[in-house]
Amino acid sequence: KFPTALLSMFRALEFLRREHGVDKCILMGDSAGGCLVAMAAALLQNEALLLELEKATGEALAGRAYPKIESLICLYAILDQKACMVASPWYVRLALRFIYRCYCPKPIPHMGTDFTLDDVLDRVTQIPPVLVAAG
Repeated sequence: KFPTALLSMFRALEFLRREHGVDKCILMGDSAGGCLVAMAAALLQNEALLLELEKATGEALAGRAYPKIESLICLYAILDQKACMVASPWYVRLALRFIYRCYCPKPIPHMGTDFTLDDVLDRVTQIPPVLVAAG
């Protein structure tokens, strides 16, 4: 459930920096993983968003050392939870609504249900170059 995967991603990135000296990387994710890497990059490059998540979870995130995210590769990523609800057939909307509610069943303090890049885009001031692949 949101934001557990995001926190795990930050811990993994911190581990790579601390234990292996990785100072820059490229993040790649497929489907929900594409959503995850896009959100991770957005939060890491926009401290105000990272502080919102820190406040929501109580986990110190802003003071950690992470590798620099140089670029993103998002394959069939869920980058916008709203647009597909408008343009999809009813049965796809029903399935997506179920998936979204399983991932984020209730709003979390300071973040609400903002778990896709589009949800926070108005608060993003920078993001690395992104390759989005979809069919």
